[in-house]
Amino acid sequence: MYNKSYYLIVILYLAAYSLEAQDCGLTISGRVLDENSGDPLSFVHVVIQEEEEGVFTDDAGEFSLPSQCTGHYHLIFSHIGCDPILFHLDLESDTLLNIVMDHSSISLESVVIEGQSADYASQSSQSIGVQEIEDNSHSNLSRLLENQAGVASLKNGSGIAKPIVHGLFGNRLPILNNGIAQSGQQWGNDHSPEIDPLSADKITLIKGTSALEYFGNNMGSLILVEPKKVGFEPHLHGRVGYAYESNGRGSNLNVRMQKGYEQFSWRINGTLKSYGDRQTPDYFLNNTGTKEKNLALQLEKSWNDKLFVDFYGSTFNAELGILRGSHIGNLTDLESALSREVPFFTEPEFSQAIEAPRQAVDHHLLKLKAKYFFEEHKNIELVLAGQLNNRQEYDVRRGGLSERPALNLRQYSYTTELKYTTSIASKWRTKLGNQNNFVNNFNIAGTGVLPLIPDYFAARSGWFLLLSKEADKLNTQVGANYQYEHQRVAVLSRTQPVEVIRYTNNFHNANAMFGLEYKLSDIQRLVLNTGLAMRNPAINELYSNGLHQGVSGIEEGDI
Repeated sequence: MYNKSYYLIVILYLAAYSLEAQDCGLTISGRVLDENSGDPLSFVHVVIQEEEEGVFTDDAGEFSLPSQCTGHYHLIFSHIGCDPILFHLDLESDTLLNIVMDHSSISLESVVIEGQSADYASQSSQSIGVQEIEDNSHSNLSRLLENQAGVASLKNGSGIAKPIVHGLFGNRLPILNNGIAQSGQQWGNDHSPEIDPLSADKITLIKGTSALEYFGNNMGSLILVEPKKVGFEPHLHGRVGYAYESNGRGSNLNVRMQKGYEQFSWRINGTLKSYGDRQTPDYFLNNTGTKEKNLALQLEKSWNDKLFVDFYGSTFNAELGILRGSHIGNLTDLESALSREVPFFTEPEFSQAIEAPRQAVDHHLLKLKAKYFFEEHKNIELVLAGQLNNRQEYDVRRGGLSERPALNLRQYSYTTELKYTTSIASKWRTKLGNQNNFVNNFNIAGTGVLPLIPDYFAARSGWFLLLSKEADKLNTQVGANYQYEHQRVAVLSRTQPVEVIRYTNNFHNANAMFGLEYKLSDIQRLVLNTGLAMRNPAINELYSNGLHQGVSGIEEGDI
């Protein structure tokens, strides 16, 4: 009994000593600002995850959490219109935090709230946040954007779709994967963007002046798919998401893991998708399955709050079945297909097999970005990127040729960007940049079919300048860019004997936009945007010639 009492006294003494030694009079305070405008954000909910204790920021965007003990904490910052931020803190003394939140525009079904940017306030943008992306993990990029104002989809199969913005799509609508213009075989209506939306934290539709900053055949609108920074988070965090879709018996698995130190952070994201034949109430649609295997890696490194370097790599791999009954070989079958109540080649039983006609597509991206801050609003940014795109299209062919691709294309693309941001007299914010892109596109021999798209090399170089100024009532934005493109094309003649005909093209494009925003009151504003956009014809618009197996159609370019 004596020994037990003695040990109990020692334990209680040590516990009391530990509590006495722990400092619980510390304060966590700070301020939350809008990342775009720099204005304070009020009514931001700040919660300590371990204690479920929280406060709201005041009109100045400030908050205070007193009487905290030393230790490791996770703070959650949430606000309407922002993706929540998880912030890790090792509390050893009174701490003052400065938090910035991306208060971009959000879209809720048919109700659109348009945010504004400090750089180019009159631009129109709509964003889809990480929560909506996760809630629609079974959807491709085009389906995710369908509910945005002015956006529709061009569909050509169960897993094949591309977005349309105010009538523009394909070569007229750049899609940027983590800031890099997606370069691939986007000339066909049956070609989907080779991007996994689950690797992103935000998908933004941008219209207006700031669209001139981004490379590509930009006609005033673009789609930006981007992950957020990993940030400081020394604990291993991750998520696993699984979705099942009954039609097609589809499984969607996504896994994300990340960890961040003060100067180095990493994130890895992987996705697997598998679907079989889609079903109507009475029968299965033969050969409408899809399969995807995607992976993305993100690395971030910083030095002395001046130099930031990040690396991003992704691989997208898809196999897409095309409804067997949608392919016809003659006019008689076409007339019959249009009048039939039930399509050709339906099946009574479910199948996961993907046979011809089908597509096999993979796209790989590597990007390295370095950003150096001379001071708070003065920085320079360098981007180097490379892409590899492979596209194979299989058709139902005689003589055992269905397993040989009727179209087999490979494309290498290289991009460099240099951007300089500063402020000049009278608070004009200025961004100047140079962009260069080199594309080598060629056919892989052995298809047994004359190529629909010729071999070509294209080099593009351009400069852009953006100016913006904010005043109490009037905001002004001006933007312009110039692009020069050089093309060398080798076309196979359709005459006998077959000859190689070589073309050389040089194009000059100029784009300019001007925007004004006048604040009538706190809830009313008047916005004016006007501009000029130019682009040169794409290779397929000039030189495509022959049967496009993917859509069973004859395509002819106009030189």
